[in-house]
Amino acid sequence: MPSQTRLRRRRKLRRLVNRIHLWAAIIGSLPALLLCLSGLILIFESELQNLEEYAFTKVKPEKETLPLEELLIKVEKETQSTVKYLSFPQQDTQVAMIRTENDDYHFVNPYNGDILKSTWVPAIIMQAIRVFHTSFFMGDFGTWIGIVSSLFLITLCITGCYLFLKRKLSARTIFRIRWKPASRRNYDLHAITGFITAIPIILIALSGALIGLGSAWRETILFLTNSEFKPRPNLEAAVERSEWNFQYEEALAAIEATAPEGMFIEAITFPQKAEDPIRFRLLYNWATRPASWAFIDPKNGELIEFHHHWDYDTGHLIHRLNRGFHSGELYTDLMRWLWFFLMIAPFILAYTGYRQWRQKKVKNTGNKRPLPQTKKQIQTDY
Repeated sequence: MPSQTRLRRRRKLRRLVNRIHLWAAIIGSLPALLLCLSGLILIFESELQNLEEYAFTKVKPEKETLPLEELLIKVEKETQSTVKYLSFPQQDTQVAMIRTENDDYHFVNPYNGDILKSTWVPAIIMQAIRVFHTSFFMGDFGTWIGIVSSLFLITLCITGCYLFLKRKLSARTIFRIRWKPASRRNYDLHAITGFITAIPIILIALSGALIGLGSAWRETILFLTNSEFKPRPNLEAAVERSEWNFQYEEALAAIEATAPEGMFIEAITFPQKAEDPIRFRLLYNWATRPASWAFIDPKNGELIEFHHHWDYDTGHLIHRLNRGFHSGELYTDLMRWLWFFLMIAPFILAYTGYRQWRQKKVKNTGNKRPLPQTKKQIQTDY
């Protein structure tokens, strides 16, 4: 039997943890819920972007697409600007996304090179939601609000787990939800939902806070793992655009021959400096992150280097995997659906937690008699 002193200490600690849990919820719940809501939408960002721009992202499939070199020449001639980025269509009915040096985006039919639409920013609604999620439209100050609210969410999860494990329940009934009365239902839903989802929510919130720290997080993880970022290669001699002399199709074939099985070329970034190579982004057929990169010499089309993400130093790989983990884009789509349901949990916790707080407030004010709900109750009570 524990001594009375030990029992008092346990009760005092529990009251302290309960108070921390309450104040963390009061201070950090609103921005944390806004992050969860915007994050829940961004889980399916690519699909929602296509839906938002549906009229300009769908084309009728034809037998063959236009050769890449002809496509680029036609777009540059029509826009009077050089291409600096191209995203390949992933389906027969999708358009190619091209960005030119004047920072306009163009939806281009890959079969004939026609520009279906030009805009200064694609899918403006989804872009706005992304900016809101990362900074609340307040720049660096908003980013810090997101970091602090993520820390409050982590505190809520840790203190909630402590309070859950201190409940006097048997192993048989620890996850049982009693639906009546309503107060017991709210308590059980709050406790069990929070305990089951605590660890993944902590990891998601922590990864988001680390992303918000930016270069500070990157330099820290590199220092802790004694790693270096794998630098992008530079050309031995600067090559002006007028000196480019290579066949795109041969370059693509060289990359595909070097890439691991199951990877495809997703996008091309053209050099902005004369000493930069052309950069190709490659993904797996079943994943959107992490990416691998191939670097091509624009003068002769030779493959300079291939950076497969598994060959990165430990710190570099952790830094890249962290972003994919946070967004739920790390490998299979099953992870995105899991993240979707996890982002619903904080809203359940907020509602049930608020109901419990209201119930305690009513109890503490002495109003113990519930309001009558039916005619029979009204006649009985009055």
